[in-house]
Amino acid sequence: MGIKKIVAKPALGFHKFWNDGIRVTDGFGPVVLSVVFGVAAGLSSGPVQDALRPVENTPLAGQEQALQQYDAVLTTLAEQHKTLTGRTQLTQPGALSELLGEAAATEQTADMDNVRKSYDSQLEKFVTAVAVDERLNEADIQNLLTRFESEHGKITDVTGFEAPDYDDISESRAATISIQNEKERAIAVFGKSNDTNSSLAGDLGSGIGALLLPWLLYMGIGAGRRRLESWEQGKSAPRKSGFNH
Repeated sequence: MGIKKIVAKPALGFHKFWNDGIRVTDGFGPVVLSVVFGVAAGLSSGPVQDALRPVENTPLAGQEQALQQYDAVLTTLAEQHKTLTGRTQLTQPGALSELLGEAAATEQTADMDNVRKSYDSQLEKFVTAVAVDERLNEADIQNLLTRFESEHGKITDVTGFEAPDYDDISESRAATISIQNEKERAIAVFGKSNDTNSSLAGDLGSGIGALLLPWLLYMGIGAGRRRLESWEQGKSAPRKSGFNH
């Protein structure tokens, strides 16, 4: 009975509020409110649709070969990362080597700088390739870049690329297909994937639903008003009388 009372009180309160609005404003107030609800829901449904969009995992031509190739590259990059990290820990700054007159150490530092430049360039090329490779679907891209970040760091930190919204990559690729330069297209693909991606039908559906909802609630509560009033008072709902035969 306690739960029924909890349900009945706000329902009857809403019905009274809506009914008073209709009576006092000749229906104008509730109409305006429902329109506001509808517009707000329509405008906010885009981000919701975008957030709930699943990552596409459709098999593609050449996918298996592509994944093998990227797996091999990730293995190579991981080895370079370990080598470079180890050398960084053991090598003193070149400026200090020059002060100490240690030419060999200076050459070693210069060599390490070249290795790092090559490594950084390969990281950028890897992310570029993953972004524009049509043999990879959204799930493949997410898996590969997750592995990449676990070993080398966040994409934005080590390459300067914007982190993508994986469930919008397919649409972003289609919208940037005219860009010929692979790096420029990769930047555009990741950047555009972070735009809100929703359907007009979904926006309109959410808006219309929010517009109609208070009216449907009003009518539904009105139809069951006597029962709700009984619940609010802690009484059993009135029953229709009948004759036993």
